[in-house]
Amino acid sequence: MEIEKLQDLLNKVNTIIQRDKIQKGERLKRGENFDIIEELEFFTRHEEQLHTPFLRMLLNTKGNHGLKETFLKAFIEDVVCQLKENFKYDVKNSHIDLNDHFIGNIGVDDDGNPIGGEIDIFLHDDNKNAIIIENKFNRYGGSAKDQENQLLRYYNFGNNEYTNFVLIYLTPDGKEASDYSLGKKLNNNDYYRLSYDPRDGYPSIINWLEHCVQLSATFPLIRETIRQYITYLKNKREIMDNVNNEELLKTLLSRNNIETVFDILNQKENIFIRIRQNFCEDLKKLGEKYNLKVMWDDGIIKLEKNKWIIFEGSKQKKYVFAIGFYELPEGVLYGLSTTDKNLKGELGNVDWPENDKPEHEDNLNGEFPYGWSSLYDKNRSTTGSWWNWDLPNSLLDMVNGSMLNFIESRLLLLKEMGVLEKL
Repeated sequence: MEIEKLQDLLNKVNTIIQRDKIQKGERLKRGENFDIIEELEFFTRHEEQLHTPFLRMLLNTKGNHGLKETFLKAFIEDVVCQLKENFKYDVKNSHIDLNDHFIGNIGVDDDGNPIGGEIDIFLHDDNKNAIIIENKFNRYGGSAKDQENQLLRYYNFGNNEYTNFVLIYLTPDGKEASDYSLGKKLNNNDYYRLSYDPRDGYPSIINWLEHCVQLSATFPLIRETIRQYITYLKNKREIMDNVNNEELLKTLLSRNNIETVFDILNQKENIFIRIRQNFCEDLKKLGEKYNLKVMWDDGIIKLEKNKWIIFEGSKQKKYVFAIGFYELPEGVLYGLSTTDKNLKGELGNVDWPENDKPEHEDNLNGEFPYGWSSLYDKNRSTTGSWWNWDLPNSLLDMVNGSMLNFIESRLLLLKEMGVLEKL
């Protein structure tokens, strides 16, 4: 990789990105990016309270939007048939569950197949055709966490109950489902990925919504409601203006730059690893500030199973403050930990402030006698994404200091409670 060529490309890309930010600022001043959804903070669990109900509302042929099957027909043509060619569905006789569709208690059937759960968006017609959508979109515009065997359970339901069905995994950026959700029997050919973000050559929720705006041109209330939702999505996802996005793609894909672009893409894993490595070094410096020795398993930098970062004091080595994970799908967690499962309460009574109590009070694997919490975000919101150290948003917050500041707030809390001095 030629460094001068790389720097020239980065300068060109940065110029486009900064111009887009300036233009967004100007539109904001003119009120063009006004977002009532974000301004009034209507929702605490966006996936369940906003995104899924809004999509259900449009796909409901009996909804009070007044356009009957118009939006559903567009969804079948613009999205479903682009994913699964020649999929047949009778929009005139469509039924949709306006709540999560309960398919039984989670468990296994007589043959040992995972079953049960609640489907986010479920449509079916009178001809045994069904559309099953699992929607993953958290408060911060990222993907919500997968559940164990989730897509496998929904696949088994569709396979057992319907002649023809399509299983769609909907995320902000169209990412693949985790092995944790797919289980042992599904692969990436058994479901279809769908994104909210527009992607060249692929269907997307935003493109379908923009088509819905055109279809509702003579229905001003529903048209402007859809436009407001699109504005919310684009603001939340920080989607670039179409003109700037096109210029960015032309710059990246030009003959002079394409080789450099692929050189960068080939370094993606190394970049992610280096960010996690630097974050561990930052934690080490943080530990020194509180007279704590910080050590970590090298495997945590590569996201290997059961790897940890520990903050160890000088008084005793029975308890440490630990950050890490057993399995990546369950995510990164933290808390006061011990590897001696016979220990119980040697730190005395830990009187947590009401708003800072561990999320879980159980002694996880016998190694967290004082409880533990998932690492979500600076506000400890369950919609945060810090539990996954392979997501760009999490990595960015490692670099900008947001995640480090949160970890320091936990250490300060332990210091104020007199716990650090006992470690």
